[in-house]
Amino acid sequence: MDVTSAAKALAQNTSDLTWPEMLPQRLYNLCVPNLPSGSPLQLGEDFHAHLSKHLSGEWVPKDHYYSCSGVAEILADLGLERKSLKSEIPLKKGQLTGQADLVGIDASGQPWIVEIKTTQRKHVLAPASTELFQLALYAELLGYKNPTLACLRINFSNAKVGVYHTSDEQIIPRIQHCIRKMDFAA
Repeated sequence: MDVTSAAKALAQNTSDLTWPEMLPQRLYNLCVPNLPSGSPLQLGEDFHAHLSKHLSGEWVPKDHYYSCSGVAEILADLGLERKSLKSEIPLKKGQLTGQADLVGIDASGQPWIVEIKTTQRKHVLAPASTELFQLALYAELLGYKNPTLACLRINFSNAKVGVYHTSDEQIIPRIQHCIRKMDFAA
């Protein structure tokens, strides 16, 4: 089963676990000369691919270069060390498979798992409970006990990036209990 499907099933069966904050802990303006455009789905896929290349030092076309650089600066501002960042990480444990958008370590040695969502809607919305479960499933697949779970909501229509993150020591153990109860990672 893939992580996205497992996260949806967990969210449906566990309605009391939601993202702890409705407003972003940080909100950034993406002050860049060119913002990428296109259909929402294609834009999201293209941005993920280009950000992965940018973080590994590969060439990125101009229409994505500036936004990728801006997001890299945001990650640095959050304390994530550039050399520790790995993107598009394939994961598998038992029958559970997935691909984490971004994994890194901050200056204090704390592991982070980051989900990146792009949108062209009017607002930068809080992550859904499905995304919380998705991040917790990645933590389970990576073997992390209590990482910081983060979601970057990149809004290309208004050039804003909302950063939601939590390292709530209550959430991950509860979600891991639900994961084990539903036997996803067996």
